Amino acid sequence: MLKNTIERAVVHEGNIGNLRTESSGFSFIVMRDMNVPITSEDFDIRLMMVLMKNLADFDISEKLPLEVDTCEVADLSRIKFIRNKLEQNIDKQTSDEEFEDNWKQLTEAVTRLDGTYKIICQELKKFKPSPHQCQKYLQSKYTESYSKSDDSLTKWKELIRKQSIQKVARDAVQKIFDEQFPPRTLRTAIKDKLEYLCNLKQQKEITQSEWEHLHPAEHGIYT
Repeated sequence: MLKNTIERAVVHEGNIGNLRTESSGFSFIVMRDMNVPITSEDFDIRLMMVLMKNLADFDISEKLPLEVDTCEVADLSRIKFIRNKLEQNIDKQTSDEEFEDNWKQLTEAVTRLDGTYKIICQELKKFKPSPHQCQKYLQSKYTESYSKSDDSLTKWKELIRKQSIQKVARDAVQKIFDEQFPPRTLRTAIKDKLEYLCNLKQQKEITQSEWEHLHPAEHGIYT
């Protein structure tokens, strides 16, 4: 209840909201530094999809489009579907056949969105991390789970392979996103739709971490 009230106050007060609750007797001041840039570089693929669907009227589907449908929105839906599938199975080993199918669909979708990604996709597909590379990756990002066992190396090879797919997909989606929301106007576009975005957050369409990227310098002070 309090969180929702604070968010509504921010919408109506603008850059500085001052809220005093009758029950608790404290004030909560929300402050934003308008000099901190909002950039799609900080957005994950999910957030960019949500914004394009809700603010730019892209009819992005939750389902995998038919193979014959190769329009831009269908390819974005295709990328979203494969991305979600990989996220849900991040800890499960993918068969070579399934990987090949995911990679084929993603490569074709990404290449249609931007032909320059074709060579990048080809290079990434050929990349096979060595045990040493997997160990370095494991040590740098997953220190607590670090292990030299063969099972662990297999697991991290799988993770690196899936993240390679995700990286290509994110870059392609960002290009389309930046065309719809040019960097110089992104802050204005978000500000103009702030109340609508608050509703999306309340509906859990936008996560807390994604919300913080939309408002990178927002912080609260209790007085």
